Amino acid sequence: MSNTYSLKKDGSKKLSANFKVSEFACKDGSDSIIIDLELVKVIQKIRDHFGKAITINSAYRNATYNKKIGGASKSQHIYGKAADIVVSGVSPEKVAQYAEYLMPNKGGIGLYPSFTHIDVRANRARWKNNGKEIAVSGFAGYKEPTKKLETGNDIIWELMNGKHKIKIDDVNKAVKALDKAKDNPDFMSLYWILYKVVNGNG
Repeated sequence: MSNTYSLKKDGSKKLSANFKVSEFACKDGSDSIIIDLELVKVIQKIRDHFGKAITINSAYRNATYNKKIGGASKSQHIYGKAADIVVSGVSPEKVAQYAEYLMPNKGGIGLYPSFTHIDVRANRARWKNNGKEIAVSGFAGYKEPTKKLETGNDIIWELMNGKHKIKIDDVNKAVKALDKAKDNPDFMSLYWILYKVVNGNG
């Protein structure tokens, strides 16, 4: 969903934990700013993931300014759906890889030498630009880290929710942890769950 803001009236308004309206303003200094809130969410997720400051080089562009700088006639920047970003201390490629993880089947991701283009178009587009735009299949490389399971209760939670594939070594750790917690009122039912997994019946 896109909203229209005034740089003068709304410039200091926070859109998320780390971003405010003025950061998305057109570089020609015009007052009107169109911002797609889905774009803000994606950029905030990138900010949270890397834990580093993000500089937005270019976000909203009105049609006049976009034409002046040679932007595509149907650029997503015109609709407030795009931002060219730099994450402090992180390569544009790493940013593109994480954006790919966040938007595997939609949105636009463009890899440039000094920044990453992110947009929230409905369809999927991927490209690299080192002076010339070249379409690519995507930016594979980021993998969600495996959650470290420390206690029997951690592992039981994962078993019951089915969010992770539990290794047998981890299950054995859980069994040992449960053996030390026999005062748990749910001990027998939880132990049975683990027993079936350990014996290949879970």
